[in-house]
Amino acid sequence: MSIIRHERKIKLSFEHHKYLDVRRWNIAHTLFNNTPIHAHHPLPIWEKGEPTSKMSYIFKIDQTANRPTRTFLNTTYYFRIDNSGANSYLIQNPGY
Repeated sequence: MSIIRHERKIKLSFEHHKYLDVRRWNIAHTLFNNTPIHAHHPLPIWEKGEPTSKMSYIFKIDQTANRPTRTFLNTTYYFRIDNSGANSYLIQNPGY
């Protein structure tokens, strides 16, 4: 299983699959609990170092010390079952 997880991490690294993968594998609480929330801030970069030249952006992670931490609840693993038109025999997921 670790080989598959590693392959998905490499192949799908820029396709935003990590969050759903770690939820599916039931390991999100070990990865996300008590970890700092990072923010990506765009910083303008000028080609010739002057604001009048061509500009592009880079994204830098905010490294400030007072960042809140994440809490991943076990109920976050489940999605709410929509009651409209649902089968009456379905049982709602815990926490909803």
